[in-house]
Amino acid sequence: MFAAFGGNKGDIGSVTKTAGNDAEKQKACSAAVAQWWLELQHQLEAESNRKEDAPINGNSKPFLLETTDALQPLLDIAFFRYWDMDHARENGERYITVEQSHRLLNDLLRTNEGAAITAIKDYMKYKMCSGGKDHEGVSAKKKELVDSRVKAAMDKFDLAAAVGNKDISVEDLEAAVTKAKEAKMKEEEIKGAEDALAEAKAANEKKTKFAKDNADKETERKTKEDAKAKEKDEKDGNDEATKKITAARTNDEAVKKTKEDKAAADKAEADKTAAEETATERTKTEEEATKAAEAFFDEQYTAAVDETVAEMEKAFSKTKFCNRQKASSKFFESTASKAEDGPTITQNELNKIMHLGECEKFDALCTELGFDANSFDAALGKLKLEDEAAKE
Repeated sequence: MFAAFGGNKGDIGSVTKTAGNDAEKQKACSAAVAQWWLELQHQLEAESNRKEDAPINGNSKPFLLETTDALQPLLDIAFFRYWDMDHARENGERYITVEQSHRLLNDLLRTNEGAAITAIKDYMKYKMCSGGKDHEGVSAKKKELVDSRVKAAMDKFDLAAAVGNKDISVEDLEAAVTKAKEAKMKEEEIKGAEDALAEAKAANEKKTKFAKDNADKETERKTKEDAKAKEKDEKDGNDEATKKITAARTNDEAVKKTKEDKAAADKAEADKTAAEETATERTKTEEEATKAAEAFFDEQYTAAVDETVAEMEKAFSKTKFCNRQKASSKFFESTASKAEDGPTITQNELNKIMHLGECEKFDALCTELGFDANSFDAALGKLKLEDEAAKE
């Protein structure tokens, strides 16, 4: 890695061996800054490609702190390169002189603008995407979408479950259809249930009429049977025929009740099993709908962030000079100059400015360049959710 800065790759001591003239040494300075930007790009790309359920790292450090640690050797080399131009010290502390401090900032933001802007864009995307879950507006919008889509999925599931339940009553099926209409489900989604309800009503009317006809016939049969038994009892002078009929009917009722009780128990068990299976399937459907809705929102929000960051870059391209001037002022606000004629930078000051784990100073620098990591409202304004939902 150190070959980019001069010396032999793998020989850490070669980093201290500088080129023979200032021009070559200045090139090594600029190359060191470029390498920091490029490695930041690499770290952000690796994080972007990391699977959601994969561990970030072995010791569970936050990503930006881990990235700061990974970039620290490159920042140390960059500082050394600029310090090596003049070898300035005060009370034993090394610092970069005024001239080299301006060169450092120039190399950071202008000479290596391509690498810098690419890295900053990726950094903005990471910050806005990872920070969205903690932003009130973004999290509220996501919850609104997820709740809406999950409710629609569950309304659809409940209606399908009602239609698929062969033992459901007409009243319950009718209630399910009414609920679907109140939920403003699509007509094509409700039509099948309405057809099933119409068939169920017709079948229920037919069943009710059949039961009534049978009951009427049974009443007529018993009436004739009772009259015949009474006639026989009068003839025989006793009530044996009536007692016989009554006993037979009592036995028939007992047998019938036993069968009905067993059928009811069997049905209750079957209903319990069916209800458990439906509940399991419903939970699965809800989880899948939630996951799909969250993934859809994340995809659309990421696209909105990409668009927002692209607009930042476009705006920057029109006001580069002014933005770099503002960024320079912000950069040197974090330094305490050791010279009267301009700003100087110590290694500790540079470390704090470029610290991504405690990113206030770095974010402020980016903001002055025109890249604001808190542009959540701008991204929300570019979200495309309703039209996409209508297509599905």
